[in-house]
Amino acid sequence: MKLLLPVDVTQTHDDLVEHISWLLPMASCDVIVLFVKEILPSYERVLESMGDFPEDLDHQIEDRAQSVLGELESKLEGRARSCRVEIVSGPTAWMIDEVAKDHGIDLTVVAPGPDARMRRYLMGSTSSQVVKHTHSDVLVLRDDPRFDKLESVVIALDGSQDSLTAMGRSVDLLGLKDREVEITLTSVVNISAALKVISPVTFLSALEDNLMMESEAMLAAAAASLDKEGVSRVATRLKNGDPASEIIAVAEKHNAQLIVTGAKGRGAVAQMIMGSVSDRVSSHAPCSTLVVKGGAS
Repeated sequence: MKLLLPVDVTQTHDDLVEHISWLLPMASCDVIVLFVKEILPSYERVLESMGDFPEDLDHQIEDRAQSVLGELESKLEGRARSCRVEIVSGPTAWMIDEVAKDHGIDLTVVAPGPDARMRRYLMGSTSSQVVKHTHSDVLVLRDDPRFDKLESVVIALDGSQDSLTAMGRSVDLLGLKDREVEITLTSVVNISAALKVISPVTFLSALEDNLMMESEAMLAAAAASLDKEGVSRVATRLKNGDPASEIIAVAEKHNAQLIVTGAKGRGAVAQMIMGSVSDRVSSHAPCSTLVVKGGAS
């Protein structure tokens, strides 16, 4: 597996490599540690106007990057199959996607800053843009000192081919066939507010019942599919309500270290539109989130 690890050298994580190592089977990963150097011209001019600010700004940033990236490279040696460092210049999210495409990256790992106050800002900018626009699958890391081992994963399904692809691909990405991990397959039935306004109560009740039965059958089929692949520790949870909120609630209840979602779903009025759900989950979940894009158009 080819893994891209973009690093913000101003917001480093002391345990970044350790965190990735217990989530992913690193021994089979070829890793590119990436720093994107981005200073807007207007910002650079302001810095140059400050009398006590060094003139060789570009050089100092690159020195800092080389130091941080070199340390990460050293930590990855012996864990990953291979590792190398790359420094590029340009708009951060766009360059991450370009590097991912150029190198045929399978998974991009982004880690919002360790400062909790900064996370919402970062997720609203670079990390969120990577989740939305990068062509590779994306793993958004969340620090949680309670965990140092992958024991519980929640996989969100909506019956679409993309969500089923996400389930299957997560088995390979995470090496779930060879690990003792509890998997909770979750589906959320959610009838849109607009439909509720214009539809008779009897129609809505019948629609909801049908969707619940359909989703229950889908979850059972997905669990059976995983069992055939050798993944047997699987439970199912069928919920009703706001998809992102319910998925996060299930993850919290099961102390999950990871939520898996597809990048988009079938777009039916009564179930998850994964494009928005995956973004909300990755932005607000207390645990890490894997957004799978394989098979998505």
